[in-house]
Amino acid sequence: MALRLKYLFAFNAFVLRLPIHYRSFVFERKAAPGLEALQTVLPEALRSFVRSNLEWLLGFDQVKIYYDGGQPTVEMALREVFTQALARQVSVFKPGGFREYRLAQVADYFCTIELTRLKFQTKSATHTDLLFFQSKRDFQRKYLNRVRKKWIG
Repeated sequence: MALRLKYLFAFNAFVLRLPIHYRSFVFERKAAPGLEALQTVLPEALRSFVRSNLEWLLGFDQVKIYYDGGQPTVEMALREVFTQALARQVSVFKPGGFREYRLAQVADYFCTIELTRLKFQTKSATHTDLLFFQSKRDFQRKYLNRVRKKWIG
């Protein structure tokens, strides 16, 4: 366990140094109870995000979206929304190389932190969450607050 905690701390330090920002989206099953509902809710959430951050996004020569292709519904929504909003080619591709693999690990880390935040918020933290993060307060102070500095609003 001590070695795993050391790895977690080291990876957290690595992520905090990266010139990267993130945004995650959470959909409760009652809001999107099936695939059809998700196909409606997800693109709308993405459109809202893009509208709110359009000026920032347009400041880049190219926008690349790293997605592993795990769910076709998600990939279609990403392609549709970003291509329409930015009116240029947006790369959506499956990570495959060494650099992309690192980005996928960072994305997984952000998702893990956000999921853990939800679990502490809903008082459904697991034994493993408590082993790694000790308490909600420690989790927020040592991980969430630091990672959230990279959050795109």
